Amino acid sequence: WVRIPPRPLGRNELTHVAPLSFQLTLSRVCPFCARELWYGAALRVGAANASVRQRQYLLALTLAPLEIAVIYSIGRGLPLGMHLEHADFHAPPDPNGTIWRYVDLPRYLSLLTTRSLYMSRVDLLGDDLEGTISRPTVEGDYLDPRRPTSLRGLQEALRRLRETQRRNVAISCWHIADCESVGMWNQYSESGKGIAIRSTYARLIESLEGWPTPFYIGCVSYADYERDVISGTTMLAPFIHKPREYQHEQELRIVVSQLPASPGPGGILQLDHSVAMPPSILAPLSLEVLVEEVVLAPKVPDWHRDAIESATKALGFTFPLQASSLTRKGFFG
Repeated sequence: WVRIPPRPLGRNELTHVAPLSFQLTLSRVCPFCARELWYGAALRVGAANASVRQRQYLLALTLAPLEIAVIYSIGRGLPLGMHLEHADFHAPPDPNGTIWRYVDLPRYLSLLTTRSLYMSRVDLLGDDLEGTISRPTVEGDYLDPRRPTSLRGLQEALRRLRETQRRNVAISCWHIADCESVGMWNQYSESGKGIAIRSTYARLIESLEGWPTPFYIGCVSYADYERDVISGTTMLAPFIHKPREYQHEQELRIVVSQLPASPGPGGILQLDHSVAMPPSILAPLSLEVLVEEVVLAPKVPDWHRDAIESATKALGFTFPLQASSLTRKGFFG
């Protein structure tokens, strides 16, 4: 065992928070296969993103070549905001560029009534490839004798952990584009009844400042799952990658993860493959900050538009409601 004595956290580590103390016990035994496999380990303690007010902080135990992130709440009454920056999650080139959230009418009304963003658990999305890795990634990790992942016991443990992790990650999907997308209208909204929420990357992050749950946000990378290696430094890398067949989505994704663990002897967290987060998560947010405008589907009838406008106003919102740009009339000369 390695015991780290309590000490105050310095101003260069935590921002906007008075110094706090903590104590953490680490095991030198690999949590996956109970062997002394680690050939490099380091403890990182500090603010995940000093530019955002924070309530919780990240204590990450980095294993080579794996990283397990455990989120601890270490105090009450601390400032809010938990957007975590990480090298695997890349922001769009323009933080003020347009992003879209395509939803059906029930999901839109749920957004207004709950003032919360709906996030779905990955294993319930209906896509068996979500959260998986490519064939070359498996072959590279498992066949390279220089890596701990070449050990059979660790391979089985990793495979089981990745399967469990799909039940412990929730996401919210956004589309990056300057204009509406016919494909996205057809894919994510019922014919003639969909709604698109227009916003920006910067607005999205700001709108979630009051949510005390750590989250990542970044652009999805697209790969050939038969030829490309899925690169990344954490176990969350598979959740920010998708097969290249989905490239038309140009997706921006919010990712929330919980450690699939439960307290063991002495209160030490241990991996528990029976753990699963709820089927969905509602993330409280400021709709006044998030929404630039609401765009109605191309074929929505007038009475439908009137009903949406009335419901929006009745719930206390004054978002601009716009007709789709696809409803404009063409010219013949």
